[in-house]
Amino acid sequence: MGAPKHYTTPIYQAVKINAYGTAGNILEQYDAENKKVVFQEYYGIISEGRNNELIWKCIEKFHVLQYDKTITYYKFLRDIEEYKNYSRRINFMFKSSIRNDAPHLFKSHMLSYAHDNKLGKKTDIIIELLKQGADPNEKIEQFKFKGRTFLEKVIQKEDKEMFDIIWEHGQESVFFGNNDDYDVIILLAEKGLLEEWLEDKVPQMTPEQQERYQE
Repeated sequence: MGAPKHYTTPIYQAVKINAYGTAGNILEQYDAENKKVVFQEYYGIISEGRNNELIWKCIEKFHVLQYDKTITYYKFLRDIEEYKNYSRRINFMFKSSIRNDAPHLFKSHMLSYAHDNKLGKKTDIIIELLKQGADPNEKIEQFKFKGRTFLEKVIQKEDKEMFDIIWEHGQESVFFGNNDDYDVIILLAEKGLLEEWLEDKVPQMTPEQQERYQE
């Protein structure tokens, strides 16, 4: 019958025997060839890739891991969480997210993951990421019912403390909205939170923001 398919893929073979340098080199090669991993290789990385250098390589070359459009940094973090010894890898990614050379998209996706994960809320990480310009309106998932952005998840959970932190470090993000499908002000209104969460912040708003709030 032969070996299971995932044992025959180059990256899975490498991580299975802890040849993490080889796995990283294969990622580099795929990138140079404009090639993406197959599912079995992605599975090998999330289940067996317990080396910090390899994880960082995945962060840097993340587009190579996107074998389909559902694979985002946020999903990558969630997938790793499902396997043993996940905590060391996740803690490494928390620390890596605030590095100056970490990809901006990774920082933005980490906002939502740092807010809700198996290791507990990491408010200090969230604040630092916001200071560094991470975008709380970055789409992290494609499914609306799950909450597609960090701000949307915060509103759905009615986490006013976190909302106030976002406001403090980037109030302009609350007035984001370039289509009817995703508009923070509308989301707040639909949850009945608009006045409760924003009324005391009116003096801090720009004239344009006050106009938007009062529409």
